Amino acid sequence: MRLLHYDIETAPAIVVAFGLYDQNIPYQHVIQDWFIICAAFKWHDKKKVESVSVLDDPKRFKKDHTDDFHVVSTLHNGNKFYWKKFMARVVFHGLPPLKKPIMVDTLLQARQFAFTSRKLGDLGTHLGFENKLETERGLWVRAAQGCADAIKKMTTYCKGDIPPLVSLYERLA
Repeated sequence: MRLLHYDIETAPAIVVAFGLYDQNIPYQHVIQDWFIICAAFKWHDKKKVESVSVLDDPKRFKKDHTDDFHVVSTLHNGNKFYWKKFMARVVFHGLPPLKKPIMVDTLLQARQFAFTSRKLGDLGTHLGFENKLETERGLWVRAAQGCADAIKKMTTYCKGDIPPLVSLYERLA
C-alpha cells in the first residue's frame, strides 16, 4: 500500500448577505461558488512535495479563474484524495467516478487524544515539529477573485502544510 499525504485549498463561496449573523443564505445569493485553488501532495517514500493550481492551465485561467478542471483532472488521473470536496468537483466537471481509496485523516486521529487544539499548526507547535505557514489577511479573498499572485502564495501555503502533516501522521501512527 502506498501512502499519500495531501492538502487542498478551496476558495470560499462569495455570497450576498443582509447581515453578518444568523443568516440563512439561499443558493440564488451565491455570486461565485467555491472551487479548488490548488493542491499539494507527497508520497510518503518520496522527498518532493508536488503541487497543482488553477494557474497551471493559463488558457483556462484567463478565460475563467474559477475553472479548476486542470486541478481536478490532474488529481483524478494521478491521486485520489480529499474525497468529498474532490468528488464534488469530479461530478461538476463530468469526469468518471473513482473508487474511494483507504484514507487516514490526521484530524480524526488527533481527536482520539485530549490535545488543547487539534489544528495542524497548533499540534505542530505543541509536538515540536515543523509548523505550517501563515497566510496574510485577505489572501483567500484575493485568490478567490483570481489574483495570480495570491494563488501562487496559496500554492506555497498549501505545499507548506505537507511537512507538518507528514510529521503529525508519523507521530500519531
